[in-house]
Amino acid sequence: MKNESGYVYLIRNAQANRLKIGYSNNPASRLRTLQTGSADYLELIRFVPGTLNDEKNLHARFEHLRVHHEWFQDSPAIHHYFTGTAPRWKWIVVGVVGFCVSIMSAVAAFNPQ
Repeated sequence: MKNESGYVYLIRNAQANRLKIGYSNNPASRLRTLQTGSADYLELIRFVPGTLNDEKNLHARFEHLRVHHEWFQDSPAIHHYFTGTAPRWKWIVVGVVGFCVSIMSAVAAFNPQ
């Protein structure tokens, strides 16, 4: 399961100044689930193809910024990593919870083979 393909995502809670680095097969659905349990507005910043191992590696890389479990202090270092230091990843920007699109279609559109 650690090498199963899915998505590594970055979710932001601006009110708490926190970022969540997580893994899911459906980041938009994961955002909706997290939003249900949060009084603060959450925003899906980016998601990229990845595995649980990729998620764990990012957790280790940013351990010094960890606040609680998968939540990290909002930091330019994390934003920088997610916006340009992983050139093998194709970025998909999603900023609205109600943005409805098939994730697989979106990935295919940004990664034509």
